[in-house]
Amino acid sequence: MGAQSCPESPNWRPCAQATNLDVYATIARPLVAPALSGISGTVFAYGVTSSGKTHTMLGGYVEGFGAEPGAWGRGQAHAWQGRAAGQAALTR
Repeated sequence: MGAQSCPESPNWRPCAQATNLDVYATIARPLVAPALSGISGTVFAYGVTSSGKTHTMLGGYVEGFGAEPGAWGRGQAHAWQGRAAGQAALTR
């Protein structure tokens, strides 16, 4: 699950072609179930001005693709779905 790391990256970081879903699935999704169990988790976006931090975290409109939710919205949706279906649903 998730995007492939850029070959030149020493740690995982998304390549230019990574989508918000790739970033969410790789970085934020694994934090949802532990957070609902009381364990703190943080997703911190940093970078130069206009590098896409707000778009990645909050989402936005992408020409030709329509609305693309960010990590924050996807995490909330995942958490509510998991709570409605029980904790086991969060690990899927």
